[in-house]
Amino acid sequence: MDVSSRTNQRYFNVGYVVPTLGKRLDFLKICLNSLHINKVGFIVVVRPVDAGWIDSEIRDSVDLIIDDKGHGLAGAINTGINSLPVSVSFLNWIGDDDFLQPDSISSALNWFSTGKNIVAVFGRCSYVDAKGREIWENKYGRFATTLMKFGPFLIPQPGSLIRSEAFKSVGLLDEELQMTFDLDLFLRLEKIGKIEFLDQKLASYRWHTFTLTAENPKLSLLEGRKVKLKNGEAAMKIFVFVVNPLAKLVIRNGKRYIEARSRVRAKRR
Repeated sequence: MDVSSRTNQRYFNVGYVVPTLGKRLDFLKICLNSLHINKVGFIVVVRPVDAGWIDSEIRDSVDLIIDDKGHGLAGAINTGINSLPVSVSFLNWIGDDDFLQPDSISSALNWFSTGKNIVAVFGRCSYVDAKGREIWENKYGRFATTLMKFGPFLIPQPGSLIRSEAFKSVGLLDEELQMTFDLDLFLRLEKIGKIEFLDQKLASYRWHTFTLTAENPKLSLLEGRKVKLKNGEAAMKIFVFVVNPLAKLVIRNGKRYIEARSRVRAKRR
């Protein structure tokens, strides 16, 4: 879709960053199309220098394409966020293989208007396989906000929207973290305002063998412990001695469950 053709339809106060390696062009196009459907006002794609070949494929679908400076995923997202115009009041990032549900942005924006000091809104999120078939849906809801302080991080980041002013006030993503920079951000946001749950499916997360969580759940747990210590959570003692072993079990069995469901769905079709 040509950017100019949707000028009068866009939420200019909403900006999205899409980090990509340029290896999944079909998924990237689905992702960008979901942002168009949601009338996102400013879309930034951050890609490696050697993936410049994708520019001609997506140039008419985005507002800005910039080079990844090679500081990891968090660094790529930070680079994109720093390039958003000052008119952007709400922002988020989304993986190039994930996508928003229709009316995700309008619903989140409406929720921001329901109360004071709301710094972020998140909704339900479905897990889909490589072909887009739903495997499972994250329905932890409001409980996820409490659980992130001492247990697994279950807030679906793709299905969230963050107030830009709040994001800037707590600082950018921690580029030393590979997998839990979103947890770190939400823990910091929770200290300055409300993180609200919207009981609506806002996004879909594509689960396959290339996702970070699927590849290295142990690293995710180790970083999660580091993040909770850094943020000074008193509940960290519970996490270390009681919840951490349970979290390992939940993550391991959850991964097996999702992969088993994916295999069953694939056989049925």
